[in-house]
Amino acid sequence: MQKQERLVFSPSVEALLIRGVGDQLTPDIKAELVRIGFNIDQPLLPAYDSTSWQRAVDLIAKSLYPDLTMSEAQRRLGESTVHGFERTTLGKAMVAVSKLIGSRRALMRFAGSSRSSNNYSRMEAREISPNEIEFLLLPYEGWPEYVAGCLSALVDMTGGKDPRITVVSHDPEAERLVLRVRWS
Repeated sequence: MQKQERLVFSPSVEALLIRGVGDQLTPDIKAELVRIGFNIDQPLLPAYDSTSWQRAVDLIAKSLYPDLTMSEAQRRLGESTVHGFERTTLGKAMVAVSKLIGSRRALMRFAGSSRSSNNYSRMEAREISPNEIEFLLLPYEGWPEYVAGCLSALVDMTGGKDPRITVVSHDPEAERLVLRVRWS
């Protein structure tokens, strides 16, 4: 049996590359994105190869945050993705509901709604306490800090205070990531 082609869907690409950091991309960065397979000045494709997506995310991290560690740059991109998603048509509706239901319920729903970002990974959420949730991502490609940034931004935008995201475990070979989110 052939391994399923891993695809990242266009709403994720739009959230980061257009709505999240699009106004910060120089002509040189855009040219490099085109070389990788992302022409954001044209209508987006329905989906993109996940390997190309990871290369694009890494390129943006290095280009926009050259003075930061890759971990911190990835965290910032994760935050930018959520804030960019908030500016999409679908995102506006989802964020409005998330603000109404609060951080706990929004985070529990995030696990299911993350399925719309790609065709290969899943996220499971397990409530530890009313202000603490553990997430299992499998398979997970990329930097753990990218997802940590997404989760931190989600806590902030839904009214939670002082989000703290901890990498419980990360096994790149097994493509397994466990994060714990706490907030006040």
